[in-house]
Amino acid sequence: LLQLLREQEITFMVAPYEADGQLAYLSQIGAIDLVITEDSDLLCQDIPKILFKYDWTGSGILIQHSDLGAAELRPRTLCLMDFSTTMLAVMFTCIGCDYCRSLPGVGSVKARNIVCEVFLESKNRIKPVLRCIFDLLYANTRCKVSEEEKKEYEACFLGALFMYQHPVIFCLKQCCCILANNPPNGSDPLLLDYEPYALLCQNP
Repeated sequence: LLQLLREQEITFMVAPYEADGQLAYLSQIGAIDLVITEDSDLLCQDIPKILFKYDWTGSGILIQHSDLGAAELRPRTLCLMDFSTTMLAVMFTCIGCDYCRSLPGVGSVKARNIVCEVFLESKNRIKPVLRCIFDLLYANTRCKVSEEEKKEYEACFLGALFMYQHPVIFCLKQCCCILANNPPNGSDPLLLDYEPYALLCQNP
């Protein structure tokens, strides 16, 4: 593909790390109009417009990020009403990704309900948001998780969540690779309340 693009003299960019973060950055600065993908993970990257299921006929499903948290999806159990970008990132990390496996029995519905309960329904929450997320994940998994396994899982979870929030991108203005959203200053305060994640943002 790259060779074909060069032969046709078509300008292209190779992401320094994951393409998701680079595409999100390019869309946010207006360098591209939309992102075409089959990867639902991009929903938590704050990309203004994403085209899913694009086929050879030129049709697809356009999702605008501004409408994502204000519309009910089907099935109703996956409604993302009032979900922020941070909540989506936490939910997708709970479901599992390349950098963090999901816990047995925790799928998209259960992950969505856990995130909703912690972020939107726990008004008198005392523990940090991420601590509450972990406690509910362990309570909802099908298997017993040892303390050593919890330690390993939480480290992977925080690393994956960090990559959703602060991916490595090539900055067009600085002409070098940087972490998106400038951690820890650009990190979500709700996540920074959890000390292990705050330390990760301070020393990525």
